[in-house]
Amino acid sequence: MNSGYLFDGNDLKDTYGISVIRVSGILDFLKRKGETGHNWLDEDGEEYYTDASDIDFEPRDITLQCVLVGSTRNDFASKHNAFKKILESAGLHTFNTPYYSLTYNVYFKDGGRVDMITPWRSHVGAGSSNKYIARFTITLREPEPARAF
Repeated sequence: MNSGYLFDGNDLKDTYGISVIRVSGILDFLKRKGETGHNWLDEDGEEYYTDASDIDFEPRDITLQCVLVGSTRNDFASKHNAFKKILESAGLHTFNTPYYSLTYNVYFKDGGRVDMITPWRSHVGAGSSNKYIARFTITLREPEPARAF
């Protein structure tokens, strides 16, 4: 079953074994870039800049808290390396969520730490799970924020 979180058109869960636990930044109000008005000394009040041509926004950061699951050690390493390769590749990537119809054009902004939840073991003992699970957080930067209007 796919997750609906798509990176370059590939479902994160189906392709990389990644479940997105939490997303932040997508619903944040965008920060205006530049001046929003001017206060002339010889006039009352302020001249405000609200025409569409006056409004530009700063880049948006989208943070994903994720869990990566591999059925074996090799499966885990393969999925991790495949995602890392595409994430760190050049150019903008598309990112979609199951909740909004917008496509976000993003790049990988910051490095991240992968924390293993299960031990990195060479063999599986009787009665133990053979899954390899790790959690990580990544930040994607949307240089030209998508707007719903």
